[in-house]
Amino acid sequence: MERTLEPRDIVRYFPYGLKIKMPNFIGEINTFSPINNDFTLAYMYSTTDWRPFKFMGTRHKPILRPISDLYRTITHNGKEIIPIVELAKIAEPKQAWEFKEEVAVCEHLISFIYDERKEVQAFCLLNYDLEIPCFVCNQYQLFDYMNELKIDYRNLIGAGLAIDCNTLENNPYK
Repeated sequence: MERTLEPRDIVRYFPYGLKIKMPNFIGEINTFSPINNDFTLAYMYSTTDWRPFKFMGTRHKPILRPISDLYRTITHNGKEIIPIVELAKIAEPKQAWEFKEEVAVCEHLISFIYDERKEVQAFCLLNYDLEIPCFVCNQYQLFDYMNELKIDYRNLIGAGLAIDCNTLENNPYK
């Protein structure tokens, strides 16, 4: 069965101004209005004009950051960040986190990663002394922040249902 884009795939990004690639321009989605059980959205046409349209996955695609952006410097709200480090600060705010060898690490020999395997899709703290993964609190806050960053943790880009923002001539999230 071919995967299609559904509201549940993208509504989490709406409060943060999800960009949508349309045939002639890039719009911004901030709200969702179901009409007759239809996938109807409102996009910002200008700073004062909102227009409804029926979302068509073949003509309209959400613009997201690939999961690999967790481990590279990106610009968010005008500030350069490494998302995995910012996420580690949410999970364990009392630690001093830094980016080292593709993970966020702190002085207590703990690393913080996102395990993107389909059967896991969760954040993990790895304690090198005990050599075991540890429980991570605040998972919902971590996913909320990934939504704010527009990180594609549902693999919509890989399924051809979304566009990698890094492949566009002008990345709308910079």
